[in-house]
This record gives sequence, structure tokens and C-alpha cells, in this order.
Amino acid sequence: MTEATGQEYVVFTADQQLYRVAAHVMWENQALFGNIYLRLGGMHLLMSYVGCLGSLMAGSGIVEVLSEAFAGVLKMLTGKKYPEEIMCVLYACWWKNLSDHSSKHRI
Repeated sequence: MTEATGQEYVVFTADQQLYRVAAHVMWENQALFGNIYLRLGGMHLLMSYVGCLGSLMAGSGIVEVLSEAFAGVLKMLTGKKYPEEIMCVLYACWWKNLSDHSSKHRI
């Protein structure tokens, strides 16, 4: 298919389950699938990212801070509550920008 369209590589985006199967198949047949770049889909990528943050920041007080704005924070920090995770990441970015802006204008 790539030769017919004049492309050298194929970018294949999949959800987590299909990504796992495709990665295994590609690993077993590297010569056949050498021109394929496998990519985890956006939702599962974010879930994985937030799950890692939850693990890395365990015991730091993040649960207490986020509990003021969100319900079910413990489940959210494992990467299992996608809509809340998006809001949490946006909230954290907004808070970071707000605190950076206010620190620049202190007397």
C-alpha cells in the first residue's frame, strides 16, 4: 500500500488492545513490518500518561489537592476516568500558567 501511494512509511494508530497485538506481531516479524510506525491512540495515551503521573506523585499530596475540585481522584490517577483526566490536565495547566503569571508581577 505504501508503494502505491509513494510513501516510505506507514503510521498505524490503534487503541491499547490492538496496539498490544500489533506490537507483538511486529516484534516477531521485524523484516516484514520494518516500515510501520506503531502509535498508541490519543485516549489511551492520555490514560497511560495520567496513570504514570498518579504513580510517580503518590504520597505527594496531589490526591488532597485534586479532591477539592474532582470526585473519584484515586480512580482518576490510575488512568481509568478519561473525561475527568482531561479536565484535570487542563486545570493543572491553567493553574500553572496562572501561578507563573502572578509570580512575575509580584512586588
